Amino acid sequence: MFKPLYRLNDDGIKCISMMGGVDSDKNQIMKDFREDATIRILLSTEVGSEGLDLQFCDTEINYDLPWNPMRLEQRIGRIDRIGQKAEKLNIINLACDDSIEDRVLLKLYDRIEIFKCSIGDIDEILGKRVNEIAYVLLDKELSDEEREKRADELIDTAYIKQNRQKELESKAANFQAFQDYIIQNVDEVKKTQRFVRSVDLMFYVKDYLTKEWQGCKIEEYQQLRDALLIRLSHDAARSFSNFLQKQGTTSQLRLDTQDVLCLFDSTQREIIRKKFFEIITYSHPLVKWITEERLKKPTSSYGCSSILFKCDKSTLPTSGKGMYAYFIQQWEAKGFKKKKELKYYLCHIETQEVVCPLLAEEILSKTFVSGKSNLRWQNALENENVNIDDAYDALDLLKNKADEEFGQFENDFEIGNKDFCEQQKMVLRDTAKRKIDQLRETIAQLRVNGNEKMATLNQAQLDAVEKRLDGRLSDVDLKMHARCQNDDICVGLLEIV
Repeated sequence: MFKPLYRLNDDGIKCISMMGGVDSDKNQIMKDFREDATIRILLSTEVGSEGLDLQFCDTEINYDLPWNPMRLEQRIGRIDRIGQKAEKLNIINLACDDSIEDRVLLKLYDRIEIFKCSIGDIDEILGKRVNEIAYVLLDKELSDEEREKRADELIDTAYIKQNRQKELESKAANFQAFQDYIIQNVDEVKKTQRFVRSVDLMFYVKDYLTKEWQGCKIEEYQQLRDALLIRLSHDAARSFSNFLQKQGTTSQLRLDTQDVLCLFDSTQREIIRKKFFEIITYSHPLVKWITEERLKKPTSSYGCSSILFKCDKSTLPTSGKGMYAYFIQQWEAKGFKKKKELKYYLCHIETQEVVCPLLAEEILSKTFVSGKSNLRWQNALENENVNIDDAYDALDLLKNKADEEFGQFENDFEIGNKDFCEQQKMVLRDTAKRKIDQLRETIAQLRVNGNEKMATLNQAQLDAVEKRLDGRLSDVDLKMHARCQNDDICVGLLEIV
């Protein structure tokens, strides 16, 4: 503490210091700093993070970032207080360049959006995981890459868990039989496999690298399930390295000089003998890079596909085996909450029977993984086993059904979004009203007692609460106007055998 103090004073910047365990008067130090205009800087250890009123300052520099974000919030609270007159506060956080600890810590702060959350929100998101992350980074038995990877996983887990909980709670408010709703959705997810499986993720990575980056080496690793040996081409490795640098992370795949064993099923790590490998999950930098690169290019349009699929008896439609037309749309709705869904439609060409939505999704999801190209249908016009007019009729039937259901989806979303926004506004007003009434009562009592200074401070807080309420109500009003759209994803013929 004394060395930087002397250096600043030598440079003509007068400063004062505050440390724990030193026989000095904290009140006198604060008085000197506040009243002596020549003293521009207060240097303090952690002892200054609580109990100080520094609203006459507008800049805070954190030389070291605490592992517990709530402690950082407490530091910021020293200058972000009632009576602060500055329109803008400057919070500067210093971090060592390219160190694992600081990369993980900065990601942690970014993930939980510390400057947008209250202390209670942060504690709810992280729970006890702050200590777990610290223990991982101090584990000397792990390599640098393993420490960073495990810390990232802990951060992602806490973040995803909180988001899922909020989603469940929001749905619970709109369904009387919440438990029945959850059980039903879990059952649907199991049937339709509506989650990212290891085989899906492996196909996603393999398909992109093969089509977009010539020269990438991609081979299946025969000794393990859902595993690939990957070596990026020079151009792909350079693009991926640039992405990693922006993200402040690393990966063995950034090098174009070695094959990297990539496990898409994390359970396989228990039987692997290789020392170096990477677990590829949806949050892995490789997947994020691929997704970012895909978004840079417009979505390609594909012609009608023809697929052959061997269906087991448990999922066979009532129309049985035969030729089906399928059609998939993406529905997207934006309002207070965002919603994006894929809708699956399947119709038997001969009987014109439309398969129920859940069964259609289950069949098509399995088809896209284990189905094969139906070579007999490459030229349907010359195939004597198909009536092309019936196929067109089936597709028209599915498209009309999709348009009709989308109209109902749009109407339901608009009504639900409006009701939800009204509920949010009511909650905001009720919550703010309790605070406003309390402050008004306090101000009135302070003025009766002749304490005008404290009344003025409380009035400033009251004005801030009312201004914040107006801003939040305006935000809700903007989200009340729902916007919905539907996009065709794919269409084709499916022969079930």
